[in-house]
Amino acid sequence: GSSRGFCAFAVCFFVSSGSPRRILVRREMAEDLGKLGTKLAEGKTKIIYESAEDKGHVIIVSKNSISAGNGAKRDELPGKGQFSTTTTCNVFRLLQLSDIPTHFVKQESPVSIRVLNCAMIPLEVIVRRLAAGSYLKRFPNLKQGDRFDPVVVEFTFKDDVLGDPLISDEEIVARNMTFNGVKVDQTVVEQLKRLAAKAFHVVEAGWRSIDVALVDFKVEFGVTPDGHVVLADVIDNDSWRIWPKGDPALMKDKQVYRNLPVGSLSEHDLSMLIGLYDWAAQRSAFLLDSLLQPNKYE
Repeated sequence: GSSRGFCAFAVCFFVSSGSPRRILVRREMAEDLGKLGTKLAEGKTKIIYESAEDKGHVIIVSKNSISAGNGAKRDELPGKGQFSTTTTCNVFRLLQLSDIPTHFVKQESPVSIRVLNCAMIPLEVIVRRLAAGSYLKRFPNLKQGDRFDPVVVEFTFKDDVLGDPLISDEEIVARNMTFNGVKVDQTVVEQLKRLAAKAFHVVEAGWRSIDVALVDFKVEFGVTPDGHVVLADVIDNDSWRIWPKGDPALMKDKQVYRNLPVGSLSEHDLSMLIGLYDWAAQRSAFLLDSLLQPNKYE
């Protein structure tokens, strides 16, 4: 319609100083917005819309925003939405090919994915292979890089006001939460742990195949309308710590942004951060190769 045409023109006009490729991608993004239904929710880094074509699906659009400290620190990284979407799609493809149930349906546009319309469980499930970040503050006897085998699995309750506090199995069960007919009891808590650990092992093997250590990651789960627990949300370069060659000095994830002082980003910092997300997006394609069997010839 005419509004779609105007939207595409407006986006191109305002980014006319950008590269031709960036303008082309943003034109595609603008045109794809015409296929979206009602906006359901907007967070710090993504917007969720109803699908205009299928009420059983929603569309997750990744923004160019980056934030830390539960939103206390926030910036815009040109291209981040596209890099994050590429990474998320490759990770979910890897997981589905590994028989891990997810909400992923397909990539919808350069900056969006089509997923099953799930009721989200308000928990982040954190899986840790190596000691890093906040875990070291809680356990000062450990040093960065200490290995956990088996992996450590923890929960935080999603609440920005409270700062996403840690929550025990017992506290989760005591909340008496039910989503699409599934009560989050101890059996479901164990299911979340098992699926999160299995997903971690799959993604870890993918990164290991290109000599990158997956230090930890955080994932979320939802419940489909017919009552199946699936891995949901997004899994991108904001979701994990990755250390090439197992060296924290080479980290390629959002921790680099967290470590920068609060304030406006310098051109150097902006360029460096964009490079990290581009690097992760490109390398995420190689994770799928970890599933391939050696070629066999007659």
